[in-house]
Amino acid sequence: MLESESKGYARNWADEKEQTKRLRSEILLIRDDKLLVKNFAELFSSEPVSIIVGPSKKSFTIHIDSLRRESTYFKEILSTKTSEDGPFVLDGEEHNIDAFEMFVEYCYFGTYFSSKHDEPHLLLLHARVYALAEKLRCLPLKAIALKKAREWSYRDSMRPEGSLLLSIVADLVEAIRVVYTYTEDSGDGFILHRPIPNDPSGSLEIARDRFRLLLAKLAGMHLNTLKNLGEFVKVHHRFADFNTDMLLFVRNAVGKPKVSTSEFRNTLADGQDEAIQLRKNDVSAFSRFFNTDTLGVFVGKQAKRFDVQISAVECAEFFKRLMTSAMMESRDKADYTCDKDRADTFTQQAAVYLLADRLICPGLKKLAHEKARMICEHAHAGKPDEVLLAIPAAVTLVYENTYDNHNTKLLEPLSNDHQDATNEASNSANGATATEGPPKGKTDAQTEATNRDSFRVLLSQFASFYIS
Repeated sequence: MLESESKGYARNWADEKEQTKRLRSEILLIRDDKLLVKNFAELFSSEPVSIIVGPSKKSFTIHIDSLRRESTYFKEILSTKTSEDGPFVLDGEEHNIDAFEMFVEYCYFGTYFSSKHDEPHLLLLHARVYALAEKLRCLPLKAIALKKAREWSYRDSMRPEGSLLLSIVADLVEAIRVVYTYTEDSGDGFILHRPIPNDPSGSLEIARDRFRLLLAKLAGMHLNTLKNLGEFVKVHHRFADFNTDMLLFVRNAVGKPKVSTSEFRNTLADGQDEAIQLRKNDVSAFSRFFNTDTLGVFVGKQAKRFDVQISAVECAEFFKRLMTSAMMESRDKADYTCDKDRADTFTQQAAVYLLADRLICPGLKKLAHEKARMICEHAHAGKPDEVLLAIPAAVTLVYENTYDNHNTKLLEPLSNDHQDATNEASNSANGATATEGPPKGKTDAQTEATNRDSFRVLLSQFASFYIS
């Protein structure tokens, strides 16, 4: 009985504590309301000013003191302006009418209410308010918009029926475009908690734009689905900062690529067969190179000279065009020396690939790609660290010096249902003649694969397995 009475007293004490806490909150709210009403009344003592907003030129009449008090931008612009000077025009794309209505509500009430907007579309509204607040230099409104966007994201993640995000991809894409176009982030691409160099205090915090990170996180969580949607692919390729931020939230691959031991051994054996074929066919005929004249080739900024036999460079279309048409047709070369066990040769293969691309030598280009692929597979079977160190240099080489006909698409080929709208535009921009249907004898998947730069795909695949 004593135990039950003790529990009853504890329950009553907890109820009284909760009631007291609620009462104090109501008192604070009443005080805030009184302060707000007092300030609200004072705003009407100032003269109104007309503001024309957006391409549709919607007019707003607002008391000038409310604008000056809440926005540093308006405080500077309207410091000498009166209602007699005529309306003030905000016709930039970032001046969205819905967002400006929220700004007007904030000027009078200290917050904004989005009751007339549907729940699924609130994320885009908050993004527009956030971008407008940065333009108008209204930091408190930026904080409110970010807080509301986070609350929307939390509610969306807790829905029993699942997230609404994939049903409003157009809103997500537009939010990314608005925020990454009209906001700035000096720390874009940095990890959230990274030691600051030469800081004796050992501080780890780096200032980041939190709305950008929120959008990058939402996209990273649903990347497996979003990467197949053309509208997301467009914004993915447009904003490099967004791509870099999204890497902070992309999960690492579950496992290494599925390459069976037998397949890997067969690959190594194929490489050995190529070397044997080289010795049989080419070494024995090597003396034939010296029966032709030499061609002087100057390479690099230092203009290093190579005197190469003409028959040796006939495999490159580039050199064939420089020489007479009476030359013999090019002869496919079987191989060149490469140590697949040395990961530091990966960048070398990328350089060979680029040279072959420049010289229009498809045989050498394909060979360089195959050797790079073997290095990657060998690294998967052992330790990938050495190849990972070489990846940045190889990425810089390949992506700056090659062109991908389908560079508007992500790594995995898109199905016919998800073809993005930029496909036709990119083909016309290249001046290529459109063909009806895939080449004969090739499936759609094979045609799609041949339209991608193979070395770019190799780099993307290898890096994706170790994204963390």
